Amino acid sequence: MKNSLIKKILSFSLAFFLVISFIPNEIKAAGEKNYLALGDSISTGYGLSQNGFVDQITDKYGYNLTNKADNGETSQSLLDKLNSNSLKSDIEDADVITLTIGGNDLMNALYDFLAEEYNSENATSYNGDYIKEELNNGNLTIILFAAGKISTFMDSPQAKTALSNFKDNLNDIISYIETNNPDAWIIITTQYNPYKFLPQQGQETSMATTLELINTTFEQGVQQLNQVIKKVNTSSSTFAVADVYERFNDANENPCNASFEAPLNLNLDFHPNAYGHELITDMIAGKIDELQFVKDQDEALNLLNPTLMKIMEMDELKTTSISEVKTKQQAKTWVENQIKPVLPNGMKVNVTILDFTSAKEGTKDNVKGTKGSFNLTVQLEYNGFYSEIIPIDTVIETTAYTNTSDNNNTKEEKDKNINTPNTSDENNVMPYVLLMIVSGFSITVLTTAIKKKYQ
Repeated sequence: MKNSLIKKILSFSLAFFLVISFIPNEIKAAGEKNYLALGDSISTGYGLSQNGFVDQITDKYGYNLTNKADNGETSQSLLDKLNSNSLKSDIEDADVITLTIGGNDLMNALYDFLAEEYNSENATSYNGDYIKEELNNGNLTIILFAAGKISTFMDSPQAKTALSNFKDNLNDIISYIETNNPDAWIIITTQYNPYKFLPQQGQETSMATTLELINTTFEQGVQQLNQVIKKVNTSSSTFAVADVYERFNDANENPCNASFEAPLNLNLDFHPNAYGHELITDMIAGKIDELQFVKDQDEALNLLNPTLMKIMEMDELKTTSISEVKTKQQAKTWVENQIKPVLPNGMKVNVTILDFTSAKEGTKDNVKGTKGSFNLTVQLEYNGFYSEIIPIDTVIETTAYTNTSDNNNTKEEKDKNINTPNTSDENNVMPYVLLMIVSGFSITVLTTAIKKKYQ
């Protein structure tokens, strides 16, 4: 018996832990949201010794993070992943998705453009990857060559093709995400100009003109990328653009790693520094808060509006009686008590009584009495959101006058009145009494006379 009981307990425990192990994380941690980060090295936090914006957002909101960003990601490489469905389950499970994409599309086009230009002038066969590496390594020869050619880049076939492909790819990326998870919040960041501070740092140096050319060219390229980002083909209320460009442009200090120190120490690293990631966090957090507000507002209105319609159609609010409402405060309490049964949990009602005229009961002079009335307004509140204010008119019914003195006698009193003579009027009673006395006397005299005659 004892061994059988132990086996049952062990079997139950094993079954319980097996069930628990298959419960999804989002059920285990009720209320938490799943956060998916997609994109390039900005989302991976490249070059940082501390948390980048992705980890900062995760910590700020307590999200469950899945970071599928890759260094060097382009719109084409991300789209290829989506088309292979390798990210499908991550997207389906996500509540919040951030996307940093586009910078490598433009940079790769620039490297290819510079390689072609350099090869045509130097009889070499370098490719874009070689130019990229030499620029990152600070090869002054390549840097100066690039500075001399960069002003024509945005008109080149490489730049135009890159922008065209980016537009198509980005629309396909957003479409894929929305198709597989129409409820997820999608937040894409605009691109920034990483070289905005270079001219300022290189003032009155031999590199001033070169640094200005770099800044100007990238400004043009970033602006065109952002036009594509801001015109994504979507009408979803869950899609938002975090304008990192504007935030970086207004920064008082350099938000990127790119820098210049005289005489020729030029760092072209376009990644954001720790300060830059803080700015990105602020911009994305602002969009998350906006999307949460819209969601909360929609949920509130979906409860407020139907409830308000029910209240407007309540016949119970159109008429009350003088026995229930005699004062303005009683009117307010009465209305609230009528409305409360139709309110969903957590919803509150605000009732304001405007014009109030009390009812008057009927009297001898005004048998029907006088009806009262009051005007009121109703407004509902749910989770900090308010409905429209609606007016309602209510009539206070009164009671008619009745002569209570004629109706207060009990049955016993009525029976007593029937069996008891009315002696209230002496003038009416006395003749009958005298008649009875006289009649009695006459009968006595007559009887005596008869007896004497026959004796």
